[in-house]
Amino acid sequence: MAPSTSTVRPSGYVNRAAIRAFGDGGGTIVNMSSVAGLAGSPGNSHYSAAKAGIIGLTRSLGRELAGRGIRVNAVAPGSIDTPMSTRGSHRLRDSGAVGSLPMGRPGTPDEVAQAILYLASDQSTYITGEVRNISGGYYVS
Repeated sequence: MAPSTSTVRPSGYVNRAAIRAFGDGGGTIVNMSSVAGLAGSPGNSHYSAAKAGIIGLTRSLGRELAGRGIRVNAVAPGSIDTPMSTRGSHRLRDSGAVGSLPMGRPGTPDEVAQAILYLASDQSTYITGEVRNISGGYYVS
């Protein structure tokens, strides 16, 4: 039995707004998490906990909203070559982190975007409550 609108109490402003906008007409939400939410990240426990929370939210809402035709999934990128990854403590290339990646390179923003597009498309209509790991083999579940 699908939950009524009054029983669904999602956390997160964006999810809540999307659910209201969709009503009972179906829709798709793709949340952004991180591989740190799956594998943890030494020295960044606060970040890992927040990203793990997004994963729990995604899985719970995926089950709660399926009966209303609303699919909720998430992506969990690992090391992605972005402007942020080239500065400060996030420096991928300077830290030797690239050499520890099974694919030998960071991912690209386009690779993350393609995963999001797939989860938002009609090609994934029977997928909900899932987390798409985009880490080039860094995290294998």
